[in-house]
Amino acid sequence: STLTSTSSGLIEMVTPDASAVTLTSSGNPANYGVSVVFTAQTAAAATGTITFLDGATSIGSGTVSGGVATFTTNALGTGTHNITASYGGDTDYSPAVSAALSEVITRTAATVSMASTFSPSTYGQSVTFTFTATGVLGTPSGTVAISDGATLLATPTLNASGVATYTTANLTVGSHTLTAVYGGDANYK
Repeated sequence: STLTSTSSGLIEMVTPDASAVTLTSSGNPANYGVSVVFTAQTAAAATGTITFLDGATSIGSGTVSGGVATFTTNALGTGTHNITASYGGDTDYSPAVSAALSEVITRTAATVSMASTFSPSTYGQSVTFTFTATGVLGTPSGTVAISDGATLLATPTLNASGVATYTTANLTVGSHTLTAVYGGDANYK
């Protein structure tokens, strides 16, 4: 007779592969208000989602396709942002976080214009000069230095619409070269 025997059960544990995430930026430094594309790359066969963080704050996410996820934003304020990409993992690949990428956002130039109510004007006539500053994202704030040649006339403050005005009836007879210089704020120069 043939004797049979059965071995004891063997438990084979299969764990997810270790993952690594690399993070790149489409522009560094980048001007305030300009779109920056963050690209995170992990294993080519990985699936799931990668979350992009500015420090500890989530700023967006992207779905992994071919091991790559992207996120585009124009909402980063001026200064240095420590961006990381956090991969949540899937059944075959473990979660992982990229090294921090220091994304620098610099001030961008505001678009400025100046107009007057009368040109030409007569001596003693009240003339209002209107200075307007516009930005790519949000309205610039701060002050404007209005000069007549080398003589500073006024430094009005921009209102919530990015407009500052200066009214005078004291211009002398003759031609005046008026200039307005925007002083900038945290996001605009």
